[in-house]
Amino acid sequence: MSYRTCFDIHLLKSSYAELVSSSTYFMRVDAETSPHNRVYQTIFLDVKYFYFYNYMSDFRIEEELIKQNYKYIAGIDEAGRGPLAGPVVAAAIILTINNNLFYEVNDSKLIKEKKRHQLSDIIINNAIAYSIAEINNNIIDEINILNATMKAMENAVSNLKIQPDYLLIDGNRYCSDAIPFRTIIKGDSICKSISAASILAKVYRDNFMIEIVDKEFPQYNFAKHKGYGTKEHIELIKKYGICKYHRTSFLNKILPTATTLFAI
Repeated sequence: MSYRTCFDIHLLKSSYAELVSSSTYFMRVDAETSPHNRVYQTIFLDVKYFYFYNYMSDFRIEEELIKQNYKYIAGIDEAGRGPLAGPVVAAAIILTINNNLFYEVNDSKLIKEKKRHQLSDIIINNAIAYSIAEINNNIIDEINILNATMKAMENAVSNLKIQPDYLLIDGNRYCSDAIPFRTIIKGDSICKSISAASILAKVYRDNFMIEIVDKEFPQYNFAKHKGYGTKEHIELIKKYGICKYHRTSFLNKILPTATTLFAI
């Protein structure tokens, strides 16, 4: 028999940011006590305390693939598609299924920075295999961000010390003739392997922006915004021009004529 309680959250507002500002919301509970017996119940719950734990990713997709005789299943995700500066980073990872050490692994966007670093260490120390790849801003400008993201993902997969026999990719685009794959929209909040990849990619990229980019060009305060197009970052670009880590193809509307005040 299966004893699992699944929480299916019905969002009443258009975004999580709006949702957390309200104190309560409706939630449907699907209490599955056996494969043939489901109990549905609607309750009120406080979003601020329950959203994270009730929307935890899990290993159900990996479990289904294992039943189909796939052994090494890799989760893949990226970080840094949207920023105005810095690389795009992709991570690929193969986990031991249903390892309790990965219980708190979830969508990196839902995890605070300190916790992400802790989970990154747990993932790295307990993964079957993992790989992280980056594509720098110059190549992004040459081949565009979509192709750069695909290239980073491909490199991350090819650099795994154990080659996977199935890929689970966050998003809706990927191309592979060699390895079967499945793309999953919002996969980082659904699939545990993709969640783990999202954490590794995010932590690696944040560290790069803090330890390398910000130290070389502290004028832009990269340690704070990580290269994203915040109001502060845009104002600093207008003040100082661009540095060698900026994506010129992303800056046309900000600086119609790109100025460079630092050596590139």
